[in-house]
Amino acid sequence: MLWKFTGKFIVVYFFALLLGLGCLVNANAGAVRSGFNDNTLAANDDGSTGLVPLNFEINFYGLTFDALYVNNNGNVTFNAALGNYTPFDLTSTAAQIIAPFFADVDTTGVGSDVVTYSFGTGTVSGRDAFGVNWVNVGYYSGNTDKLNSFQLVIIDRSDIAPGDFDFEFNYDQIQWEAGDYSGGSGGLGGDSARAGYSNGTGDPGTFFEISGSAVNGAFLDSNSDTGLIHKSLNSEMLGRYVFQVRSGAVSEELINLTPASATNPLGSEHTVTATVQDNNGNALEGREVTFNIVSGTHAGMTGTDETDPNGEATFTYTGTAAGADVIEASFINSHGETITSNQVTKTWEETTAVELISFKARTNADGGVTVTWETATEVDNAGFNVYRAGGNGGRYTRVNDKLIAAKGSATSGARYKFVDNSGGGKSCYLLEDVDSNGKSVSHGPVTNKAVRSRR
Repeated sequence: MLWKFTGKFIVVYFFALLLGLGCLVNANAGAVRSGFNDNTLAANDDGSTGLVPLNFEINFYGLTFDALYVNNNGNVTFNAALGNYTPFDLTSTAAQIIAPFFADVDTTGVGSDVVTYSFGTGTVSGRDAFGVNWVNVGYYSGNTDKLNSFQLVIIDRSDIAPGDFDFEFNYDQIQWEAGDYSGGSGGLGGDSARAGYSNGTGDPGTFFEISGSAVNGAFLDSNSDTGLIHKSLNSEMLGRYVFQVRSGAVSEELINLTPASATNPLGSEHTVTATVQDNNGNALEGREVTFNIVSGTHAGMTGTDETDPNGEATFTYTGTAAGADVIEASFINSHGETITSNQVTKTWEETTAVELISFKARTNADGGVTVTWETATEVDNAGFNVYRAGGNGGRYTRVNDKLIAAKGSATSGARYKFVDNSGGGKSCYLLEDVDSNGKSVSHGPVTNKAVRSRR
């Protein structure tokens, strides 16, 4: 390869070391996950780590790896460290590579952070994960007028089968696309970045580049159509591109389930949506999706639906018991393989026993406070408690001696009045309804209103 040298290279390199390694900053607090900064690749241009352990095994197109090289120029490799700074075609390389943003990263400039990585300590959704951060990094030669923030996360999925894994490309900010020595000017133009992967054989189906690779301006934040932060793959998070590797091969057809979590009252309906697409983000119509509640109070419920022109299929069910459900979806791809989605969580809560119409507090002429409330319906309601705190906040104290008995029913409500003679001045009040099992729900607070004195 061609090596780059300038008279300023050594000076800038050691100056960056003297300044320290900088702080990890998540540029837009978006797709880039927090953490993965236990280890650092010292400020450099075209450098690499030695062989770094993953802390778990992955099967990447029939080859098993438990370690890799972190390369400064936006990629990791498995067979050898890689110092190339001008991105080459990932569809015809002999390198075993995963590259979220293959371009000429230079972290020696003042204002650029360094590359960080972690193994053995990171997790995603409770699963072991290895991550590399290229956050707030500059470009060759020591330029920091534009900074990029992106990340690679490799996630152990041996829970599905030994060697299975997911990997994510996460992007928060892409302001430059090429270094000065790759034909770029001010970080733009030239041989612009590529993103994708390859197992190095050139065999069909063993390599991939994200659409826009090597196209000037395609990946930049300023491009609202194809900019990496404006799109996603197999994720509801913009800027996140998720790839699933099953039985050694990257799935060319993917499924993602949303929303990730939700809470609804019992008796209502909840809908989850599965989106099926290829790894270019194109919707796949006419695929039968099977939904399965794998655990929770509604475990065992299933449903099927066919994807529409947007690649979407839905599953709707009604909550009949309180608790949390875990739901997943799957479909059969064109190779006859079952592809399973991410898991999502649905929490069902019991409906409030009391439907409240009004709740008020008013100061009386004698200084006491009258608290009134009206209900529309009361289900299994034993009664009420009234609590008071000072007008400037503080601890609430119950002011009624005994439970105020319920008068309403499931079909009709009632009006209530309680006089707090121990009050004085401005106060805040909470109302608590208590059911026959002792479960309570609070309403408010409200503040008492003073009565104008008559002349």
